[in-house]
Amino acid sequence: MTIRKFDVVDVIKSTRAKVKEGFFKAKKGQKYLVVSSYTSSYSHGFNTSSTTKLFLCDLDGQNKYVTTDTCVERAYNLGDHIAKFEPDYEKWRQAKKLWMDKEYIPAIVFNHYDYRGFPVTLSKQEDAALVSPLRDCNRKVWIGLDHVHDDDIKLLTSSSLPPVSASDLSNKDNSRSETVTVRIPMWLAKKQKFFGSG
Repeated sequence: MTIRKFDVVDVIKSTRAKVKEGFFKAKKGQKYLVVSSYTSSYSHGFNTSSTTKLFLCDLDGQNKYVTTDTCVERAYNLGDHIAKFEPDYEKWRQAKKLWMDKEYIPAIVFNHYDYRGFPVTLSKQEDAALVSPLRDCNRKVWIGLDHVHDDDIKLLTSSSLPPVSASDLSNKDNSRSETVTVRIPMWLAKKQKFFGSG
């Protein structure tokens, strides 16, 4: 089974993977929340192998634990509809929020009117929003809602502005609607140049 971001996992054995300074190996018998992962591939002659390293946080929202996907069993994902019936769901949901509070930074963005005149543009699957950075309002960027702080998703996907007609929309400046401040990961803010001079 593929381990996903925001899976609650049980560590069933200790990893033999090397751990960078400042991180600790996840402890066997403990539960953690997966906050990120990456897969590395390496070759042995004609054979290619891959390892997926998992970065985990504990119930205090501390992101300092590491293991690999072969050392864990998935309990459930916080995004699953049935997850809220798990006895420890609320504790892990709070841990996720604590982690986001520490790791995410604010970014000021413009929302955009969609083709119907609604002041927010969402992807077809409604899992991403089209925005523009405040510092470069003519550049449009899709932000996955899974990269937005839980407390800011509603702010990003709703609006205090009323819908407009198609004729009114044609007069809008590049379809921009209102500005909102949302918290996103530092790496995403840097990649999409939401701040700074670069």
